[in-house]
Amino acid sequence: MAVYKIRVLLVDDDEDDYIITRDLLSEIGEMEFDLDWVGTYGTALEVISRGEHDVYLVDFGLGERNGLDLLRDALARGCKAPIILLTGQGDHEIDIEAMKAGAADYLVKGQIAAPLLERSIRYAIERAQTLQQLRNSEDEYRRLFNSHPVPMWVYDVVTYRFLAVNDAAMRNYGYTGDEFLRMTVRDICPPEDMQGFVDEVSFGFPEHGVTGTIRQVRKDGSIFEAEVTSREIAFTGRRARLVMALDITERQRMEAALRRSEEHPGSLTDKRH
Repeated sequence: MAVYKIRVLLVDDDEDDYIITRDLLSEIGEMEFDLDWVGTYGTALEVISRGEHDVYLVDFGLGERNGLDLLRDALARGCKAPIILLTGQGDHEIDIEAMKAGAADYLVKGQIAAPLLERSIRYAIERAQTLQQLRNSEDEYRRLFNSHPVPMWVYDVVTYRFLAVNDAAMRNYGYTGDEFLRMTVRDICPPEDMQGFVDEVSFGFPEHGVTGTIRQVRKDGSIFEAEVTSREIAFTGRRARLVMALDITERQRMEAALRRSEEHPGSLTDKRH
């Protein structure tokens, strides 16, 4: 059975620590490691920026710029692989600060044994892969949302403020994305329909399905009928609703013309002559 090889970069200015880490990794039987080592802050940041490793082990003590600084700088440059900070004993405040700054884990150097190191590396990589999968899912959702041909928008159920709109909504309503994000759902409702619209949007929509039609107003003041579908979702930690608002003005015009033709056979033909 092939053994998965994990690329590890150790950032530590002490060669003895490199030897200790190399020996600890060699004791781990379930995984195989390629260990690289750099000893200075500048070199480490350059190597991390290349994104060639699966995990980084970073010593806190690196001279004038410490491992916490390196962690922040690496993440600011877009580092996606997990970074595990190695600290000295009694550095609890540093450990907490590291986790807040985005470290995948922290280990106390004097207490590291092979099983602990293996578990920390494995969990860190698994978490990083899960987060990347979530980011990919979010990217796919945004792509589908933005490219959907029907106007769609997300709003906060407490403040009614728009949280997201797709390209079709911007085209149909005439507002830019930035303008929408400064507005609430009240701003796309005719004033005389406002209270009923807010009540419908907030309480009247079923979990799935169409509620009927409501009137909407564009930036230029023109009013159109929209067939609306809505469902509650969680959006960036908030209670929100996702709304699809299909402009049915043309469909209503055609239906009205068809009714007239049925009531007065030949009327459409007569108009062509």
